[in-house]
Amino acid sequence: MQNYLNFHSVIQQVLTEDVPEYHTIEILQREGKVSQWLDINLIPLQDCDSQTMGILVTFTDITEQKLAEQALKQAHLELHQFKTTLDMALEGVFIREADTLKLSYVNQGITKLLGYTETELLQTIPAVFNLEIAEPSLSTSLDSLRNGSQQTLTFETIRQHQNGTVIPIEISLQYIEVPEQMSRFIGIVRDITERKHAQALLQQAIDTVAQINIELSQFKMTLDMTLDIVLMRDANTLKFTYANQGAVKQLGYTQAELLQLMPVQLTPEFTPDSLREWLAPLVTGAQSSMTFETVAQHKAGHLILVEIFVQYIKVPGVNRFISIARDITERKQAEIALLRAKKLAESAKLEADIANQAKSTFLANMSHELRTPLNSILGYTQILSRDPQLTAKQREGINIIQRSGDYLLTLINDILDLAKIEAGKIELLPTDFNFIHFIQSITDLFSLRAQQKGISFHYEALSHLPKGIQADEKRLRQILINLLGNAIKFTEKGE
Repeated sequence: MQNYLNFHSVIQQVLTEDVPEYHTIEILQREGKVSQWLDINLIPLQDCDSQTMGILVTFTDITEQKLAEQALKQAHLELHQFKTTLDMALEGVFIREADTLKLSYVNQGITKLLGYTETELLQTIPAVFNLEIAEPSLSTSLDSLRNGSQQTLTFETIRQHQNGTVIPIEISLQYIEVPEQMSRFIGIVRDITERKHAQALLQQAIDTVAQINIELSQFKMTLDMTLDIVLMRDANTLKFTYANQGAVKQLGYTQAELLQLMPVQLTPEFTPDSLREWLAPLVTGAQSSMTFETVAQHKAGHLILVEIFVQYIKVPGVNRFISIARDITERKQAEIALLRAKKLAESAKLEADIANQAKSTFLANMSHELRTPLNSILGYTQILSRDPQLTAKQREGINIIQRSGDYLLTLINDILDLAKIEAGKIELLPTDFNFIHFIQSITDLFSLRAQQKGISFHYEALSHLPKGIQADEKRLRQILINLLGNAIKFTEKGE
């Protein structure tokens, strides 16, 4: 009944039909004020002759009841919207009563994760968390949430899927306390299967590398105890990759110096071509090994007559020549003296030519040997950086690897350019590039290096810089890296 005319018609109906009427009306108030609700009862009154002589009208104010009903309806609507939102989340969400730990709510994310229906999960035993955490430790942690000493609790554990498979998960708990209501624990569950798999693969790789290093260390220790010269070289480049202490003692070079030499620098009887031809039967498999006599050149310049045993080792991806040389000077003293006299006149020119050629070959080979693993490292950093589940700390570590790899690649190019400069073959290739971005990349690189050394690095343009310039970007970067690298290197403290 919205107006006076409706109310008047109801009164007439009660008087005419002699039947009680019951109505609820809303009395609209002025704008800004709450409406008033009334329950109205209209009961006909009769005289002694059973004639209707009037109407008894009673009014009951039910405004508070109506407002409570509206509030409850709105609360149910908001609760439905809240649950719908949670059901759309990919992560599992649950609510447990703080006292009994009984589940009172689970979203669709947790039902999909564990394979159980909502009803099945809500009927699980309250005390069971299915954790790997000991009960006393869990109780202590939950108490720390209840008393407020800890805001959130995050831990890793395992849960069993409905099909029997075990799922590694991460649970984050928070204690919610509402006055005059039951306190609850709200939990978020994340499937960390992929993270665990990645961690296991990484640990497996670390363990494998550690084991290889142990075995390699033992192998090298054994070789270092021998008096003979033991050298290992790459089958493709003939560059030395290993030299034992016997080689250091008998040839006079340090181990680092030996690894910088090519075989023809130690065995002047061979040229690169003749050495490859000599070793060809090993590569083709025509011979399993060979033993021959030759001379090795000491760092001091004198020749040592040696007997060399060579074997070709072929492993997928890694092909090596292993040489074991034994000093037979005492046995061949007369022949060595004659051979040395014959070779002395040619050694100076041969050494210079071999050194120049070996230097160029070494730089080219070193670039190839370093670039291949470095490109692999940079490639994997790009792949790993796309993983959306990386933590901020993991992503920062990957970015550091990327920047360091780029810097190392620049250093490799610098070494090759140094050889070109010495040979007079350096060329400038000017191009147009963004100078502001160029300066920023240099600044970012050396800010990190300065931070690692514990000094401050500040960049401030003293004048207006052009946005774009034409220059050889690579050479300009090399110059700035060399200057700033020395500045950081020789700055012990400050900025």
